[in-house]
Amino acid sequence: MNCRFQNNRHLRQMPCNYVPHPHKQNIRYCTVCQDHYDIRDVGNEATGGIILTILGIIIMLVLML
Repeated sequence: MNCRFQNNRHLRQMPCNYVPHPHKQNIRYCTVCQDHYDIRDVGNEATGGIILTILGIIIMLVLML
């Protein structure tokens, strides 16, 4: 995310307020810093890592036999 407040050490919590976009169903945007994200992308980052981990384990098991 590109929040302009993310590097501010004096804040105890982010002032961001994410709300649904009025015209785009899958977009959430911040009313404070105007940052936005697509809710369909949330969680997709970890999927690739999990698949690579499982493949790595399978390869290790095959090599051990």
